Amino acid sequence: QNLGGELQTDGLIDISQTQLIFSTLPLVFLAMLSWYVDLELTSPIIVGCIRTFVQLSILGLILNPIFGWGVTYWWVVIGYVFFMVVLASNEAASRSQYSFPGMNICVLAAMVVSVGIVAIFAFGMVVQANPPWDPQYVIPICGMLLGNCVSGVSVALDIALTNLVEQRREVELLLSFGASIYEASFRLMKDAVRSGTMPQLNSMAIIGLVSIPGMMTGQILGGAPVTAAARYQILIMYFIGFCAFSNIFAVVFIAIRAGFDTKTHSLQTDHFVKRGKKKKQCPTQLADCLAYPFSCCCPGKVENDYDKRFVNDPSVNKGELEPLNESNSSSTKIRLYTLHDPSSSDHPLPKTNS
Repeated sequence: QNLGGELQTDGLIDISQTQLIFSTLPLVFLAMLSWYVDLELTSPIIVGCIRTFVQLSILGLILNPIFGWGVTYWWVVIGYVFFMVVLASNEAASRSQYSFPGMNICVLAAMVVSVGIVAIFAFGMVVQANPPWDPQYVIPICGMLLGNCVSGVSVALDIALTNLVEQRREVELLLSFGASIYEASFRLMKDAVRSGTMPQLNSMAIIGLVSIPGMMTGQILGGAPVTAAARYQILIMYFIGFCAFSNIFAVVFIAIRAGFDTKTHSLQTDHFVKRGKKKKQCPTQLADCLAYPFSCCCPGKVENDYDKRFVNDPSVNKGELEPLNESNSSSTKIRLYTLHDPSSSDHPLPKTNS
């Protein structure tokens, strides 16, 4: 008998709602710790817990009819996979610091092409399911492909656009010396592709030695032979590697080409728009409300008293401050400023080497 009072069956152990709630305690502790040291991660942790519970609960409800209808009607499976691709591309394109017109469409097109190629090769030539669009195979495998593509594409896209904007002088210098667009942007493209693919390469290097991946774990828990589960996982890792690498390379190449004018052979960074700070949405506001009781459980926040004393000290002339980092908005901390004459003996602040 398990924690929820339910009897264990011969197959997979059933997880009750009580056990799900009990399993959130470690994350609740991290949320309290984040609030205490002012890491500003309390709301994301709570929102992540809520979204995980709600989204997976809904997924469990809608996949039953899709699995039933999908065997007969192929368009049900294709439509659901396309819906997954749209959500994944939007999530990957929304995490970069900069954006350009048509970026979401470019990411969507790259994912559709790469996932389509992998799906045709996997289900038509390797797995050979009957029918080829069998939702038992197509939906879980495509979901794993997209899940691994999102993180890599978002990281590579953010690095590519940020480097192109912030290191434009290097690119313009190379262009002025006669370099082609490819030669001038090759280093930036290489750094972005390497950064995006490195997590996947690390995962492939330690898989089976340090970690047992999710699909293999699920099949073992479901009662499948360990050797068969291992073969399926090897197959999936190869498909994920191709899908992730092709997506990252295509998206980075398109993003960098979007910043150049081929007619004038020049870099046009005005095509990239820096995203503003997003306003708090309803889930984040709800998370703030749920995080409020932490203030009753914790003795107090860890705050930067040095900055507070500096702001409230009337002997400091704030007009003598000059910014060290103008890229920050109105939320710039006092510690980003310095005085014109820090060596003065009557200066209320201690000297530092920063």
